[in-house]
Amino acid sequence: MSTKSSPQELWNQLSEHLNKWYHQPDLEALKISLCAAVTHYYPQELPFWLLIIGKSGTGKTAIAIQALQQLPDAKIIGRVTPSCFLSSKEKGGKENSLLFRGDGGGHSQIWLFKDFTTFGSMRFEARAEVAAQLREIWDGENSSDTGAGAHHWIGKVTAIAAATPEFEEYWAALRNLGDRFTTVRWREPSESDPAFKKSRAQAGHQDEIRTRVHEIVHLLYRDKTQGAQMPEGPMMDRIDTLAEIVAQMRVHVVRESDNGRSILRIPEAEFPTRLSMSFSQLIRTHMDIMHKIEADESDFSLARRLAFDTVPPIRRKILEYVPHDGEVTYGQILHSTRLPRNSLMRQIEEMVCLGILQESLSGTNEWSSRRASLEPDFKVKLDKAQATFRANAAIALVPRRGRKASLNPDKAAYSD
Repeated sequence: MSTKSSPQELWNQLSEHLNKWYHQPDLEALKISLCAAVTHYYPQELPFWLLIIGKSGTGKTAIAIQALQQLPDAKIIGRVTPSCFLSSKEKGGKENSLLFRGDGGGHSQIWLFKDFTTFGSMRFEARAEVAAQLREIWDGENSSDTGAGAHHWIGKVTAIAAATPEFEEYWAALRNLGDRFTTVRWREPSESDPAFKKSRAQAGHQDEIRTRVHEIVHLLYRDKTQGAQMPEGPMMDRIDTLAEIVAQMRVHVVRESDNGRSILRIPEAEFPTRLSMSFSQLIRTHMDIMHKIEADESDFSLARRLAFDTVPPIRRKILEYVPHDGEVTYGQILHSTRLPRNSLMRQIEEMVCLGILQESLSGTNEWSSRRASLEPDFKVKLDKAQATFRANAAIALVPRRGRKASLNPDKAAYSD
C-alpha cells in the first residue's frame, strides 16, 4: 500500500474483500474474534478465551479462525487429550507437550481450534480432565508429576475455538466447575442460493482470499495503540450488570438421569468478575485497534453481542418472547419458539428457580395457560444494562434424540 490506511479504512477493505467472496459473512463475530486474539499481546491482561459456535459450512472456521492463523504465537490445534498438554518422558516429554511448543518454550501461545466439537467424542471422565487442565492453563500454570518425571509450565495461552452447536451439550455439564470461555454465535446467511454461488466462485482463489485477509489482519494488529483505558462510569456499570446477567443465565441445573428428570441441585452462579473483565477487555482492545480515545455505543455493542451469545441458546430464545413489561402464556412461548414441549417445560422450570422468570397460575390446570413474566430483580438488571432480548437471529438448537416432527402448525414444531 502506498499510503498508510486508517484502522477504519483497513476494516472497510477487509469487509469489502470478504463480502466479495462470501455471502453475508458475520463481520461482527470476526471483529470479536480478532479482538480476542489481539488481547493476547497485552502482558497485563488475562487470557481471553472464545468459543465460535455455528453450523458446519457457515464460514466460522474459513473466516474467523484462518484470519488469525498468521498472527505471532498463533498455531492451529487439532484434537486434544488429557495427556497432550504435559507429556510424560516415555511419551516424548517436553518435545511432545503442547504447552512447551513454540518460541520461548511455549510460554506465549494462541491456540486456534478449527473443530473443538471433537471434544464430545471423549468419555466423560476424559472431558472432565481436559476441562480441569484448561482451567489451570487459563490461570497461567500447569504441572504434571508422574513416575516418569515432572513438568511445570508457566505462561499465557489464548484459546479461540470453533465448534458446532452439538459441542454445548457436552460442555454444559462442566460449566459449573468454572467456565473460562465466552461465546460468539456465528450467524448464518439468510439465503442459501447466493451463498452457494459465492462458494463456487471461491474455487481456485482460496490462497488469494486468505493472503489478503492475513495482510489486513496483520496491519490491524501491528498498528494497535495499546493505550485504551478501562471504561468508566455508566458504561462500566452496564458491563458489570451484563456480566451478572450472563452468570445467572448460564448456570447448569443438575437433574436426575431417570425419565422424570427432576431437579437434583441448583448450583450457585459463578462470581461475574471474569465475565466483566472479558467484556471490558473486548471494548478496550477494539478501541486500541480502531485508535479510539473514548468508548462509545459501537464498542459497547460488541460486549453486548458477546454477552447475549454467551447465554445458553434455549434460555435466550425463551427470553426473546417474554415481554419486558407484561406476561405471556406458556402456550404462546411454545408456539413462538417452536421448541419441544418437554424441553420448554424444563427450561422454564429452571429459569424460575434461577430467578430469571416468575410464574403466574391460571384458573385452569392447563400448563399452556400458565403465564410467565420477568422476575422483578432480573428486569432491573436488564434495565440497568440497557439490554433487552429480542428475536433477531436464528439460533441453532440441537434436536433431542427420538423426536418426531408435528404436522399440526398450531402445536409445537416437535413433540417428545
